[in-house]
Amino acid sequence: MPPASPFADPRKRTPRSQSLRSSLHRQIRKRKRDSDDEGDAHEAEASDDESFAAGTDAASMRPTSSAITTLSAAKAHQFRVAGHDPDRPLPSPPFPHAPATSRSEKKFTPSQLQRELASLKPPLYIPTLSSAARLPQSSSHEGNHLRKHVIQQTMEVLHYCLLRGDYQRAGHAWKLIMSLGRGSTKIDERAHSRWGIAAELHLHAKPSVDTSGAQLSKVDDAMFSEEGFKAARMYYERLILEHPYQQSHPRATSALTFYPAMFSLWIYEVSQASRTALAAAENTDSPENEGGSEDVSDSEDSPNRHVSRREARILAARTDELRRAREIAARLDDLLSSPHYDKRPDLLHLRGMIAVWVGDLVTQVHQSERIIDGETVSEEVSERDDAERAEQLSKAKDLFQRAKAHGGRLSEGATQILDAVDD
Repeated sequence: MPPASPFADPRKRTPRSQSLRSSLHRQIRKRKRDSDDEGDAHEAEASDDESFAAGTDAASMRPTSSAITTLSAAKAHQFRVAGHDPDRPLPSPPFPHAPATSRSEKKFTPSQLQRELASLKPPLYIPTLSSAARLPQSSSHEGNHLRKHVIQQTMEVLHYCLLRGDYQRAGHAWKLIMSLGRGSTKIDERAHSRWGIAAELHLHAKPSVDTSGAQLSKVDDAMFSEEGFKAARMYYERLILEHPYQQSHPRATSALTFYPAMFSLWIYEVSQASRTALAAAENTDSPENEGGSEDVSDSEDSPNRHVSRREARILAARTDELRRAREIAARLDDLLSSPHYDKRPDLLHLRGMIAVWVGDLVTQVHQSERIIDGETVSEEVSERDDAERAEQLSKAKDLFQRAKAHGGRLSEGATQILDAVDD
């Protein structure tokens, strides 16, 4: 037994019963129309005869009302779903289906999405990208594709040399990578923290061949050479000038990232030079250094002839360290007076630690001067030294509080200094 259709069969048209008032009103209107249409009857007969022939052809092309009423429920449902009037002729096949498309839709890849977003004004980048130079490029061009392949192979050689500690060959590989990347495949040093690799390569730069044997022996004892420190700092200076901070791209790698690294390297350079000088001063009185040059005159006219060369060299090392520490502090003070840098917690914390460092050096220099002069520590001199150190500690406390107020995390030493000053 076939299933029942969800649609009911069409109803047959039956005349509706009319009320008495409506039938009377209809008769009055009919009488008026009859009187008005008598004059036009002859004209209508002529026009009806002419249009009868054309009407028969059009009527044959569409179903009559009686044909519509004979539609089954299934066919009526099909006309209703297709949105087609049963009085009109059916369209040509493949009605009711849509024509088949000959071409397939292109897939939208993530690379195309990144390039389309970067072409907007203003451009949009995903969070892991810092510039348009790092967008994935199309591999249709054979030259760019080959260049990218060579860059990838050279990067593998670079990392292999770094793992083996061969910084000379790693430096050659880095120079090759920077020379290969140009145009659309230009290498962005900020991407994936590659600037740290370049700074390490500059830091391991070998000293020039013109150095003396004494200087080479000092370089062998130290981890890095003076020329390496200078080359690395100059590299950071160049990055700061090329990539300043832009408020429109606050998360991009800019000078805000390079300044803490440069100042930390500068402090490490001064500390290592001071340690090397103090180690050389400790070995001054050894038999190997008896024939060396004397820093203090041993003549009878010299008031400090009883002072050993060791104390004089220690004083010279501390004085030079204090001078360079104040130079770093002055440079950092100028930076913190500029907008966008005065609220950086890492720079504020670093400046506070430099203030503590300067305070300790001032006390050590005064102590070495009294030892050389052979003076006893008076109460007035002791109070003066304590006042200078207390001034530096007060400045450090203020800087630590500012860094903490701007969301920075203080080191253990800074927290101890804050607690000690509060007590």
